[in-house]
Amino acid sequence: NILNIVGKRMRDNSTATLKLVGTNSNESWELNNTSLSKSRAENVKKYLTEVFSIDPIRISISSRNLPETPS
Repeated sequence: NILNIVGKRMRDNSTATLKLVGTNSNESWELNNTSLSKSRAENVKKYLTEVFSIDPIRISISSRNLPETPS
């Protein structure tokens, strides 16, 4: 449901932009798999653009292994 909230807010505020950062656990088969990280971010972007008709230009993507602050 969080993505739906973000999507609605992006649709309601046409000047808002979003930066998605795809990450992975950097363990086991995910070790150094930044293509997986990028794919995760791209899937979120695809959802927001297709379901909420958000202009893809408003959503930027980056990727890395672990999050900046891992949980």
